[in-house]
Amino acid sequence: MLQRFQDRVGTAGLIVAIVALVLALGGGAYAASGALTGKQKKEVEKIAKSVSKPGPTGSNGSNGAKGDTGGTGPEGKQGAEGKQGPEGKRGLEGLEGSEGSPWTVGNLPAGKTEMGTWSVGLTTAAGLQLVPLSFAVPLSEGSTVSVHYVNSAGDEEEEGEVVAAPAENCFGTEQNPIAPAGMLCVYTQNGLNTLFTARHQEGRSGVILTFEATAGGAHAQGSWAVTAP
Repeated sequence: MLQRFQDRVGTAGLIVAIVALVLALGGGAYAASGALTGKQKKEVEKIAKSVSKPGPTGSNGSNGAKGDTGGTGPEGKQGAEGKQGPEGKRGLEGLEGSEGSPWTVGNLPAGKTEMGTWSVGLTTAAGLQLVPLSFAVPLSEGSTVSVHYVNSAGDEEEEGEVVAAPAENCFGTEQNPIAPAGMLCVYTQNGLNTLFTARHQEGRSGVILTFEATAGGAHAQGSWAVTAP
């Protein structure tokens, strides 16, 4: 009978009918009318209990696959190169070394210049005055230099006479003495009653200048420069 009923109403209809039947049985309506036999009631209750049981719990789904690692980003541009700093000042060149005692400074190298000052002291009477000019750094062995005297007007004198106006060999001043290679240039700042008359080469260590004082109270002063040949 149950199979015929299922074929007629379908599975879903059967479940609904069973549920309705169970509810009706709970109210006692069908029990009072005697519509179902005791065996049928048991079958219906059995079916109702079977339908009402919950289904098994489903299994958890598997984890999704791990995503790919992102690629490396592009390399940043190289910064601009910094400007080069200014060149440092050139250091002073050392003097040429020499053999012998460690306290000697050697010879003045060729083309190098050294400088100094000179003066004729205040005289009490007319006469000759000797002025030594010593080179702190001597010239090389056997070297000599020509001597040129420049008066306060910028003219070159020799034995009291102007030989070049202006001076042809020495182009410096008393404040900035210079000399060409192989020359000693003597510059005058001022002078009174003095005449340059002669010079005497004292080997490679210096020279002696001779001045003539024409009256008492004569004096003169200046600077000099020598450049090794």
